[in-house]
Amino acid sequence: MAVPKNTKSIFKLNVYRGKEIVKTLTCDSYDLSLGTLEDFIALIGEGKTDIEVMKELTFIRPLLQEIFPDATNEDLRRVHAKDVFKLLQKVMQYASAAMWGDEPKN
Repeated sequence: MAVPKNTKSIFKLNVYRGKEIVKTLTCDSYDLSLGTLEDFIALIGEGKTDIEVMKELTFIRPLLQEIFPDATNEDLRRVHAKDVFKLLQKVMQYASAAMWGDEPKN
Protein backbone atom coordinates (compact mmCIF):
# COMPACT_ATOMS: atom_id res chain seq x y z
CA MET A 1 0.00 0.00 0.00
CA ALA A 2 1.47 3.33 -0.98
CA VAL A 3 1.79 5.72 1.92
CA PRO A 4 1.67 9.45 1.20
CA LYS A 5 4.80 11.37 2.12
CA ASN A 6 4.79 12.83 5.63
CA THR A 7 2.43 10.09 6.82
CA LYS A 8 3.87 7.65 9.33
CA SER A 9 3.06 4.02 8.62
CA ILE A 10 1.46 2.17 11.51
CA PHE A 11 2.80 -1.21 10.40
CA LYS A 12 6.02 -2.12 8.60
CA LEU A 13 7.49 -5.47 7.65
CA ASN A 14 10.85 -6.01 5.98
CA VAL A 15 11.38 -8.49 3.15
CA TYR A 16 14.87 -9.99 3.05
CA ARG A 17 17.23 -11.61 0.60
CA GLY A 18 19.68 -13.24 2.95
CA LYS A 19 20.47 -10.54 5.50
CA GLU A 20 19.76 -7.67 3.10
CA ILE A 21 16.44 -5.80 3.27
CA VAL A 22 15.15 -5.69 -0.31
CA LYS A 23 11.70 -4.26 0.35
CA THR A 24 9.67 -2.78 3.19
CA LEU A 25 5.94 -3.44 3.27
CA THR A 26 3.97 -0.59 4.86
CA CYS A 27 0.41 0.08 5.97
CA ASP A 28 -1.02 3.38 7.16
CA SER A 29 -4.34 2.08 8.55
CA TYR A 30 -5.94 -1.24 9.45
CA ASP A 31 -9.19 -2.42 11.02
CA LEU A 32 -8.93 -5.79 12.72
CA SER A 33 -11.87 -8.03 11.83
CA LEU A 34 -13.78 -9.98 14.47
CA GLY A 35 -12.71 -13.26 12.87
CA THR A 36 -9.05 -12.33 13.15
CA LEU A 37 -9.55 -11.30 16.77
CA GLU A 38 -11.13 -14.70 17.44
CA ASP A 39 -8.11 -16.37 15.80
CA PHE A 40 -5.75 -14.45 18.10
CA ILE A 41 -7.77 -15.38 21.18
CA ALA A 42 -7.82 -19.06 20.17
CA LEU A 43 -4.08 -18.95 19.58
CA ILE A 44 -3.26 -17.81 23.11
CA GLY A 45 -5.59 -20.29 24.81
CA GLU A 46 -4.30 -21.98 27.94
CA GLY A 47 -2.72 -25.39 27.98
CA LYS A 48 -1.83 -25.64 24.31
CA THR A 49 1.26 -27.50 23.20
CA ASP A 50 3.72 -25.88 20.79
CA ILE A 51 2.46 -28.19 18.03
CA GLU A 52 -1.15 -27.13 18.64
CA VAL A 53 -0.14 -23.48 18.48
CA MET A 54 1.83 -24.02 15.25
CA LYS A 55 -1.20 -25.68 13.61
CA GLU A 56 -3.29 -22.62 14.43
CA LEU A 57 -0.89 -20.20 12.76
CA THR A 58 -2.58 -20.74 9.40
CA PHE A 59 -4.36 -17.38 9.74
CA ILE A 60 -1.08 -15.42 9.66
CA ARG A 61 -0.53 -15.38 5.89
CA PRO A 62 -4.10 -14.20 5.10
CA LEU A 63 -3.77 -11.59 7.85
CA LEU A 64 -0.49 -10.30 6.40
CA GLN A 65 -2.06 -10.18 2.93
CA GLU A 66 -4.96 -8.21 4.41
CA ILE A 67 -2.63 -5.72 6.11
CA PHE A 68 -0.21 -5.51 3.16
CA PRO A 69 -2.36 -6.10 0.03
CA ASP A 70 0.57 -5.45 -2.32
CA ALA A 71 2.68 -8.19 -0.71
CA THR A 72 3.33 -11.16 -2.95
CA ASN A 73 3.55 -14.75 -1.73
CA GLU A 74 7.29 -14.56 -2.42
CA ASP A 75 7.54 -11.42 -0.25
CA LEU A 76 5.84 -13.21 2.63
CA ARG A 77 8.12 -16.24 2.30
CA ARG A 78 11.09 -13.90 2.80
CA VAL A 79 10.06 -12.03 5.95
CA HIS A 80 11.67 -13.00 9.24
CA ALA A 81 9.45 -14.93 11.65
CA LYS A 82 10.55 -12.77 14.59
CA ASP A 83 9.41 -9.66 12.69
CA VAL A 84 6.03 -11.27 12.00
CA PHE A 85 5.49 -12.05 15.69
CA LYS A 86 6.46 -8.49 16.66
CA LEU A 87 3.99 -7.23 14.06
CA LEU A 88 1.21 -9.47 15.44
CA GLN A 89 1.82 -8.01 18.89
CA LYS A 90 1.61 -4.49 17.49
CA VAL A 91 -1.62 -5.32 15.58
CA MET A 92 -3.23 -6.50 18.81
CA GLN A 93 -2.11 -3.38 20.71
CA TYR A 94 -3.40 -1.17 17.91
CA ALA A 95 -6.73 -3.02 17.75
CA SER A 96 -7.15 -2.92 21.53
CA ALA A 97 -6.57 0.83 21.64
CA ALA A 98 -9.01 1.39 18.77
CA MET A 99 -11.62 -0.90 20.34
CA TRP A 100 -11.69 1.11 23.57
CA GLY A 101 -11.79 4.44 21.75
CA ASP A 102 -8.20 5.38 22.50
CA GLU A 103 -6.11 6.90 19.76
CA PRO A 104 -3.86 4.06 18.52
CA LYS A 105 -0.19 4.92 18.91
CA ASN A 106 2.41 4.22 16.24
